[in-house]
Amino acid sequence: MRYAADAQSEVVTERLVLRAVAMADLREVAALHADERVWRHRPEGKHPSIEYSRDKVLQMVQQWASDGLGYWSVRLRTPVADLAAGEFIGVGGCALDTTHGWWNLYYRLRPESHGHRLATELSSAALIAAHGCDPDRAVVASLAAENHASRVTAERAGLRLQWQGPDDDHPGAVRLVYADRPVDVAQASS
Repeated sequence: MRYAADAQSEVVTERLVLRAVAMADLREVAALHADERVWRHRPEGKHPSIEYSRDKVLQMVQQWASDGLGYWSVRLRTPVADLAAGEFIGVGGCALDTTHGWWNLYYRLRPESHGHRLATELSSAALIAAHGCDPDRAVVASLAAENHASRVTAERAGLRLQWQGPDDDHPGAVRLVYADRPVDVAQASS
């Protein structure tokens, strides 16, 4: 199923400009995902090389082409704290999780931008975009239980805890699944 990508490929919120991730964003996306500070709860997620990041950016570009929605590069529309208008602060939005059939809500922002509810602003725009593309699909955020800030962001965006249990990828850790509606618990745990 294909949606009208143009309608959601650029969104402007009160403080953010959200644009579909493009190859032109590669250096900034790579720097963000190589920053160990944004991987505090899952250090193994850190991008090991620019080539790895290039593959991820290509996947993000393809999501827009195939699904009509995907992750945005996030820039400031207005200054926030010591960050200037126009500055790249992260990647986020909703992309189709083809394994589960839902929209995956993602937000990864530079630590310098934390504490200003920018992830919540991004997430709210992402939910509107996902519901506009395909309102029958759930919007889901899967996160580490110890990541308190991510939990708060999911809750502020209107998602509710649907499942919690062992994180199959991290023995001894707990995974939380938040969604905008009930989701199949068997799907959530896989």
